[in-house]
Amino acid sequence: MQKVVNKMNVGKRFEADIKASVPQNILFYRFKDSANFGGANAGEFSRFTPRNVCDCFMFKAPYLYLLELKTTQGKTYSLNKSAYNQLESFKKLGDFENSVKAFIINFRELEKTYLVTTHELEKFLLRTGKKSIKAIECAEIGILINQKKLRTNYRYEIEDIFNLDKEHQVLKLFKENY
Repeated sequence: MQKVVNKMNVGKRFEADIKASVPQNILFYRFKDSANFGGANAGEFSRFTPRNVCDCFMFKAPYLYLLELKTTQGKTYSLNKSAYNQLESFKKLGDFENSVKAFIINFRELEKTYLVTTHELEKFLLRTGKKSIKAIECAEIGILINQKKLRTNYRYEIEDIFNLDKEHQVLKLFKENY
């Protein structure tokens, strides 16, 4: 039982590390997880449980990032039903100038983390027919977020995704969305 509890906490620890990595000059808001009232299985939502469109948002003028935070132990992130629901929720929002809808995917074994826009992820899934994405594929379609390990937690260079001089790919990703 102890292993299951620790495994569930890995995602929350990743979310906390991301939050702790956000500099003061960036607005960060983590949406509260809704309680599960009446789902038959663990992790299943009842029809009365509201769902958030994403885990959090970050804003630093002029860019707004709507983010879903995911972490996986291996070298591949398998998209489950929840991830596909997130893609669908992001799609329903529509596209707006200077806004980015994206997944931040952390590959713990490799100590690599990538920002992958929903647009690029959907194109990848359609092109390949896969239901998962490898870290090396994230490197091809996403932006590497540098990280450093403290004793047990990590700090991520979140500001890098807002720095257009350093990450010219962001402009490319915006242009492909419009």
